[in-house]
Amino acid sequence: MESIVQIDNQHTEEIRTIIQINKALDHTREIQKEFVVWTPKLEKITSAIPEGITIYSQSISYPDKMLTLTGLASTRDNLITFHENLKKIPFVQGVNTPLSELTQPENISFTITASLVNQDSL
Repeated sequence: MESIVQIDNQHTEEIRTIIQINKALDHTREIQKEFVVWTPKLEKITSAIPEGITIYSQSISYPDKMLTLTGLASTRDNLITFHENLKKIPFVQGVNTPLSELTQPENISFTITASLVNQDSL
């Protein structure tokens, strides 16, 4: 009888270990769902920058799904082109350039904000 109890206790420990491993695997799956490969996204954003635009800061807040770019545009046309290029990127929406920045003809310090769309392309 003692050997049966010993075997049951042994299986109980194995079951506990299996449960712990399954919990760890579930946690890993949840983390992987949130994982984003940023390199291709950053390449698309970078390729949208026309000549005459210098980026000083690029910030992505993944929890807020917000993109913020600050920099200097040599001309208003360069800034407008950049704004339009960003609008063409599938995972970027709601591109916002303050109107006050578009009234200056040259050497424009700017901050552009946009929403990052949660889709397969993000």
